[in-house]
Amino acid sequence: MVLKNNQAFAGVFSGATTEPSDARYVLKMVRRLDHVESSQTNGLTEAGELVGEGEDHAMSFHMHDVVSLSALQVNLESNIARSANGMSRRSSAEKNVQS
Repeated sequence: MVLKNNQAFAGVFSGATTEPSDARYVLKMVRRLDHVESSQTNGLTEAGELVGEGEDHAMSFHMHDVVSLSALQVNLESNIARSANGMSRRSSAEKNVQS
């Protein structure tokens, strides 16, 4: 994530709020990224220390302050139930919607 003030952060995308007056992205296990002058594709390198609050090092960012956000491997299927053996189960209604 890159902010308007050129600060960059990396972490686990935890969620977002879309309230018009307070829209935010939430990251956990956040690290501040340092800008470097090198041949790296994005010009950023990870800093060592975790930043953020609490034991999960969480930070929230106002959406209007964010210039760029890249979230990889985001699973939007939050209603999938898992059985004891780890297999996913979907109701017949869920199966019909996705067909």
